[in-house]
Amino acid sequence: MRRVSVVAISLVVAATVLAAAAGRRYSFTGKVVSIADGETLSARDTAQAEHKIHLQGIDSPEKGQAFATEAKDALSSKILGQMVRVDVVELDRSRREVGRVYFGDRFINLEMIRDGFAWRYPPSDRHGEFTPFEGQARALKRGLWADPHPVPPWEFRRRKRAAGQ
Repeated sequence: MRRVSVVAISLVVAATVLAAAAGRRYSFTGKVVSIADGETLSARDTAQAEHKIHLQGIDSPEKGQAFATEAKDALSSKILGQMVRVDVVELDRSRREVGRVYFGDRFINLEMIRDGFAWRYPPSDRHGEFTPFEGQARALKRGLWADPHPVPPWEFRRRKRAAGQ
């Protein structure tokens, strides 16, 4: 019996990865079991397969950067331990599933930007869906926008690479 369930779980995980690799979108419901940072979580689906999810369209402060801890805490307070729906849109170069995360009728990706804990990430928000919410957070100086000179995470990473760190 145990062997059958291991095989079944393996098949579900393989099918999920193959669907993502083929560029097909899919959704699953799962419990958020950990939060890595303000844009990355792990969720366990109903077949007990664990998925590492990067929130589509956003980029939160990096570890060592101002507001990184606050961004992680904000995401944790929203969904850690909760059942969420993830609409996976692609796999990124790190093989993480990139998705849109919903907790009930709440769109968590959007909330992270609206609350000032992430930037809109133009390469994955090509249509500007999050632009007005980032503008609102900036105008109200929410979260990271309270800093007079916030550094976007992609710039922080570029500087770190240039410094050889």
